[in-house]
Amino acid sequence: MDLRPMESGDWEEMHVLYADPGVWEHQPTGVFTTVDQTKALVEFFVSGWRDDALSNWAAFDDGGAFVGHGGARLLHDRAAWNIGYRIHREHWHQGYGSTLARRGVEAAHETDPDVPVTAKLLERNEASRRTAEAAGLQLVWRGRDLGNADETAVRLVYADRELDETTLRAHTHSFMR
Repeated sequence: MDLRPMESGDWEEMHVLYADPGVWEHQPTGVFTTVDQTKALVEFFVSGWRDDALSNWAAFDDGGAFVGHGGARLLHDRAAWNIGYRIHREHWHQGYGSTLARRGVEAAHETDPDVPVTAKLLERNEASRRTAEAAGLQLVWRGRDLGNADETAVRLVYADRELDETTLRAHTHSFMR
C-alpha cells in the first residue's frame, strides 16, 4: 500500500467513496450528497497536515488505484488524535483499514505522544471495532450516540489511555469537532 498526505485535489476520488451508500451501511445518514461536503472534508484533512503535521493519508494499492483514506487527525480542540479510515467496498477485508489505523496510532505517538489516541465508532460496525482493537486501542466508553438521528445507535470510544471527562464527552457525540 502506498500512502501520501491528503491533498486538495483528492476530492474527486474521495467523493466517489463518500457518496457510495455501501460504505455507509452502519450509518446510512452519513452518505455525502454534494461535492461541497467532500471538498470540506478533504480540506479538513489537508489543514491537519498544515497545522498539526499529521492527518489522513490517501491510500493506493500496488497498482496505483485509490482504495480509501485513513490515519490520525487532531479533534476536539486538540484534545485527542482520532483514528479514522474509510475504504472502498471492493478493498474491504484486505488489511487496508487495519494498516491505516496502526500507522495512524504510530504516527500520532511520534508526533505528539502526550495527546491521547482515540477511535469512535458505532457498536454495530464490527469490522471497525476489530480494526480499532488491532491498532492497540482499548474500549473506554459505551453509550448512546448523542446527536445521532437513530436513537438506538450505540457509540463506542476506544483509546490508548484513560480519557479525562471533557475529552470523553466530546467523543460521545456524532460529529467531528
